[in-house]
Amino acid sequence: MHWLSLVFFWALVLLVVASAAYHLMCIYSAANFFLDKKTFLPNTDYTPAVTILKPVRGIDDRAYDCWVSCCKQDYPNYEIIFGVRDPDDPAIKLVEQLKKEFPERQIKLVISANTIGVSAKVSNLNNMLPFASNEILVISDSDIYVPKNYLRSVVKPLADEKVGVVTCLYRAIGSTNFAALIETLGITGEFLLGVLVARQLEGVKFALGSTIATRKKVLNEIGGFAAIADYLSDDFLIGNLAANAGYQVYISNCIVETVLPNYHLEDLIKHQIRWARGTKFSRPSGYMGLLFTFTTALSLLLIICFSHNLLAWIVALIALTIRFLAAWLIGGVWVGDKRLQRYFYLLPIRDLFSFLVWLFSFLGNTVYWRGDRFRLEVGGKLVRVD
Repeated sequence: MHWLSLVFFWALVLLVVASAAYHLMCIYSAANFFLDKKTFLPNTDYTPAVTILKPVRGIDDRAYDCWVSCCKQDYPNYEIIFGVRDPDDPAIKLVEQLKKEFPERQIKLVISANTIGVSAKVSNLNNMLPFASNEILVISDSDIYVPKNYLRSVVKPLADEKVGVVTCLYRAIGSTNFAALIETLGITGEFLLGVLVARQLEGVKFALGSTIATRKKVLNEIGGFAAIADYLSDDFLIGNLAANAGYQVYISNCIVETVLPNYHLEDLIKHQIRWARGTKFSRPSGYMGLLFTFTTALSLLLIICFSHNLLAWIVALIALTIRFLAAWLIGGVWVGDKRLQRYFYLLPIRDLFSFLVWLFSFLGNTVYWRGDRFRLEVGGKLVRVD
């Protein structure tokens, strides 16, 4: 074997071995989270009044079902505030319908186009904030479906004043067309693995848009919504700024569900590139390290380039076994994603798709968000592109 070929062979072997080690770490980290009984200890004594903030733009698939799930909480005292920016937003009629269906609930609607930054979502949240009656805030996206014990679960850790932010893992429901399934597998078969490894290795220094529970006091200390109004990864920043301010960020044992629309492939690609470039600009060093997570792509490359080498086959097959075992245990068993269980055979396609998105993300700095086009700058700052 020529020395250049030999160097390339061993470099690939080391990358594949490192990626297998990463997925072993995923299994360990997930077991540490899901099998830790302290994480799941019930505590119903701490039930302060809560305000749920729901920023809305248009009507997402099954939006009304998601909002109804918030109205059916097993919780003594809470209000829900919906915020829209356009007085002609079709979501307004649904909110009015919700008020009629649940007259016993405190439901408010805020309509305001006031802007504090490039992010329309964050401006929407800021417009709702003055109408929040309670110190405890729970922010979640409009397409999130929650179980009845949701508020009890996400508010419980805030009984400790050291905890500044609580967030939730999530799995997907909704459409099962090909693009939506590829998105689904990416959530519980890939993304959540990285979340749990980060929790294990460096603690939680981020939040997820599925849920952000915090206090007004904490929000004020990190600069309020104005501090994140010009950034793409607003959810990440709330957790990151709170952690930098000395607060603990806690991942709740409650798993919520995000409703995926009937994606076109183009929509999926735009969404994935937005997420990838947002991560690249927010956490550039960690984003480069994602290379070590692409076990499927690296293993296939090793086999293709060195198909006559027995060691290449052995290393690749062991690595692939570990990678798919990690996805099955974490996404299929512990997170309980039935769609991942049913469509597990599509995971290799998702893995290769993720690798291509990662490569493509380095070729530009523009993203699409809710139909608008933006340019990303250092730190994940957004600049609107007309």
